[in-house]
Amino acid sequence: MIQPPKILLTFTALLALAVWGVSISLADQSNTQLAEQAKADAQWEILFDGTTTDAFRSWKQDTFPKQGWVIEDDGSLHAQDRSHDIITRKQYTDFDLYLEWKTSTKANSGIMYRVSEKGKYAHTTGPEYQIIDDPRIHMSSTGSLYGLIKPNEKAKINPAGEWNSTRIVMLNNKVQHYLNGELVVEYVWGSDDIVARIQRSKFKKWDGFMKQETGHIAIQSHGKDLWFRNIKIKDLSK
Repeated sequence: MIQPPKILLTFTALLALAVWGVSISLADQSNTQLAEQAKADAQWEILFDGTTTDAFRSWKQDTFPKQGWVIEDDGSLHAQDRSHDIITRKQYTDFDLYLEWKTSTKANSGIMYRVSEKGKYAHTTGPEYQIIDDPRIHMSSTGSLYGLIKPNEKAKINPAGEWNSTRIVMLNNKVQHYLNGELVVEYVWGSDDIVARIQRSKFKKWDGFMKQETGHIAIQSHGKDLWFRNIKIKDLSK
């Protein structure tokens, strides 16, 4: 795999340690508490605070889905069975995204980024951080760059019904996937390695896949129940 310049890696590592230290300290608190504490840091943009979905809308629609996504009493956002994917109203280039999630048994979902609505579906333009109730490590396991890069051996998920954390950092085209505090995938956007992987995959037939420098964050509703909370983002391009 192509390695980024050491200076960039060092800077990104320091950024990761600084922000991740905050995330660990908040891990066992409620969504409302997490949102309130995050608001104290002006760099965080709260995408879901347990009370409103205003930061999101349905894929290719102006409004949030009327069915299939429910805010529960505990402040989690519940994706029920199969519904519309949701995307952020804003678009992002470089960012630090953090969220927590839990699955039902055999549930499947994913987080897509740099998504363009020019595609038929969110996953046909933006790559996917896979979320699935499956502890095995393979090209479509939790934390993977779905279908392209499998996570390393540090990828450990908590079982269905228990909370996990996801973090995706993109800075100067260097991308990192974190799962429960561990770095499990990293790659360089647009690198020869990624281009070659795409050409060997089903994604090669999708025009526009991983071509956008800026795009939406998407959360997939792909079957069975999932819950999300503490969804927040830092815009690193600023």
